[in-house]
Amino acid sequence: MITLKNDLLKFDITGILGHEINQHIDFYNTGVEEAYLAIKNNDNSTALTILRSLKSQLDLEYKYFDTKRFWDFGTFNDAYSYVDGIKRASRALVGAPNYRNMRSMLYDIRDYMTRTRFDDDRYYGNVFALDVDKYLDEMTALEHHSHFGMFLQGIRTFYHRPGKVTAKQCLTLSKGLPPKDIEPFILIEYIEKYLR
Repeated sequence: MITLKNDLLKFDITGILGHEINQHIDFYNTGVEEAYLAIKNNDNSTALTILRSLKSQLDLEYKYFDTKRFWDFGTFNDAYSYVDGIKRASRALVGAPNYRNMRSMLYDIRDYMTRTRFDDDRYYGNVFALDVDKYLDEMTALEHHSHFGMFLQGIRTFYHRPGKVTAKQCLTLSKGLPPKDIEPFILIEYIEKYLR
């Protein structure tokens, strides 16, 4: 089976490279094919082990993608077909994997998991938060304490803990900064949801 670089693709708090999404898609689709091959070779034990690994990963990702915080961001997520596939596959797999439901569960994973390929070198998800992190990493200690540095730290906090309080804090920190300087770092529609 494929080893994943990261267990979770946190689209809501950072940008994720397409090749990493593709790796997750391949993890599921290749895993299903390996399990079917094991079944064909009368090795149901190996097939069940693979299925348990696939279901465990699906449950982990589903739990993350099913949070309110992620739902609020989900409409802005340009990798929605991947997230939707995870949600559908996970909801279809009811109960613990066993020899009786093994084929059915493998079929559901294959049926719901997206086959859409993402551009390997393109970022998906919250590219605004990724830009904030990159910019903050390049700042000196003195720049971190500047008005602009404090704003970037505030917007980073908002992306990690979105809510009315952090959104208002960002609005306050943005006062006096030229709009052209802050636009590359703010997903306006996302922050406005919390300012209503």
